[in-house]
Amino acid sequence: MAVLGQMAAGVAHEVNNPIGIIRGYLQTMIPDAKDDEQRRELLILDDEASECQRIAEDLLAYARSGELRRADVDIAQAVRDTAHRLESSGQVGSIRIDCDLEADTLRVDAGRVRQVVENLLRNAAQASPEDGRIEVIGRREGTGYRIDVADRGPGIEPSDRDRVFEPFFSRRPGGSGLGLAVCLGVVRAHGGTIAVRSRDGGGTVFEIVLPDSDPAA
Repeated sequence: MAVLGQMAAGVAHEVNNPIGIIRGYLQTMIPDAKDDEQRRELLILDDEASECQRIAEDLLAYARSGELRRADVDIAQAVRDTAHRLESSGQVGSIRIDCDLEADTLRVDAGRVRQVVENLLRNAAQASPEDGRIEVIGRREGTGYRIDVADRGPGIEPSDRDRVFEPFFSRRPGGSGLGLAVCLGVVRAHGGTIAVRSRDGGGTVFEIVLPDSDPAA
């Protein structure tokens, strides 16, 4: 797995560079398109190149999911900031994110934890109905901290629940299938757990439990 991770990172890095150059040329060509049809075609090319770039970035994130830089973090504030950033940037559309987070301090990699929460919120927003609501609940639980991300989407088929964290498994059109695999790698690197279950009344809940401190210590 370590060798595969190194290979994935190397391939993603090498692919990302030429894609970046291609997109750079496209960005300079689009304003000079000779007509609307050519502009549309160039925009399509840029969209497809952007999708390739996103997949390469997902591969890099997957390969590096076990690399942590721990520090004492206000976990509630980190989660709240992530939700606010997604809402204020319009990345979740008309979806509202309600946070109910108990203050606590954990020794974690703040950037990696935000990456996990952001991924789960994006997935929840894509599953939610228009003008829907996502609930994020954080509570102290034993020797760790539990975060639930709950939506009111159509839910996940029982046959798919055991596979959602597999690399490259996705039922969503255009999905790389790496987002939840990255989440699993990051949470496990912290010594925590992540699970998915159906929500009472319809929808899905992703549950993360992060321990107080570095289990390797």
